[in-house]
Amino acid sequence: MNKILKSFFLYIILLIPTSFAINYVFTDQESFKDSWFEKSVLKLNDQGIINGYKDGSFKPNNNVTRAELAVIIDRLQNYELATNLAYGFKAWSESQGTTEGMLYSVAQEIEINDLPIIVSGPNAGGNSDPLLSEDAIDNLLELISVAGTEKAYTCLHELSNHIRYPHNCDFLGEIKMQETAFGEE
Repeated sequence: MNKILKSFFLYIILLIPTSFAINYVFTDQESFKDSWFEKSVLKLNDQGIINGYKDGSFKPNNNVTRAELAVIIDRLQNYELATNLAYGFKAWSESQGTTEGMLYSVAQEIEINDLPIIVSGPNAGGNSDPLLSEDAIDNLLELISVAGTEKAYTCLHELSNHIRYPHNCDFLGEIKMQETAFGEE
């Protein structure tokens, strides 16, 4: 009976810490929990701009090297570019109607290499505007990391000029658009 009781208490002691465990992004996150910079660090990590060290730690008191700073700046620029492209595709989609009195259509869905960018458009599901997919910025970041950034600004310029088809965006991959005709005025 004593062995069973000891086993039971050992089981309870081992179970309690795991049932209340906090899931941290960094192994040393407890050291900067509730600090003035914790939310910013976690947000930048979520955006893929900072990742911490290979051992899973963040080490907030370490100095940033020039190499680390270069990587952070590059990732920030790519994130900003992906965000601008996402909203560029959204604005482009909103602008694709033709002249008054004619049948016109607006891109309802836009995918690049089967990754969703725009998931809904005018008169689709009762929405009046195209919507960015939940992962639009992450999807564009992935596409930019493969295709490079040189042509991205030309693509963005073409989107902002509301060209009928943004040919300069083809460098990202295969662009698929499902259009919805929604009638005559």
